[in-house]
Amino acid sequence: MDEVQQMVDEVVQAITSAVKDVINLGATAVVVPGNFAIGCMPIYLSAFNALKGLLQNAASNGFAKSEVQKTCCGIGNNDYNFNITRMCGNNGVPVCHDPSKLVSWDGVHMTQHAYRVMAKGLFKQIDRSRHLQSSLISFSAS
Repeated sequence: MDEVQQMVDEVVQAITSAVKDVINLGATAVVVPGNFAIGCMPIYLSAFNALKGLLQNAASNGFAKSEVQKTCCGIGNNDYNFNITRMCGNNGVPVCHDPSKLVSWDGVHMTQHAYRVMAKGLFKQIDRSRHLQSSLISFSAS
């Protein structure tokens, strides 16, 4: 866990440094996207399992089950409310009334509520994993 924390600290420092650099160059607005570390396979798999659980239990997590695959901020004559050529932020692209009812914000990023549910799922996985490791250690010591 210490190794992961060190890596996270280094990544945060690199992002902070880059943001300061572009601000010093004159930027007035900076967006730092929050995506899972795809290169870290165990983290990615845990995130995938958490997302899978979120989708399978959409209604119990407060999402509109019939619209679980739709974007909140998007436009499209399809089941996903998504059009790659008219994405969120373009003129005339609407935003849904209640983002907490949908998983996807814009077809790329999740809504805040979805990230919250995912984080809770990941923390539960970590807690179960720690409990299992503790039980295995106790069992092997006896």
